[in-house]
Amino acid sequence: MSPVRPGLVVLSAGALVDAVYHAAPDSPLGAVLGPEGFNAHLIIFVGMLIVLASVLLQGLRTPGRETRSQ
Repeated sequence: MSPVRPGLVVLSAGALVDAVYHAAPDSPLGAVLGPEGFNAHLIIFVGMLIVLASVLLQGLRTPGRETRSQ
């Protein structure tokens, strides 16, 4: 499993909830998400942070390309 996948799942879930909120702002979901769907945007932001951290950690774990001295 790719280390980026959990972040993409969180990001996708946040985007879906945000789209539903903006499609029907008067739904009961609006009470959970707060004013202007703030909590949905927060979920998307957390997903982006998880993806970024996963990519950075994966890059740090991967050994760099060695250069040959000539």
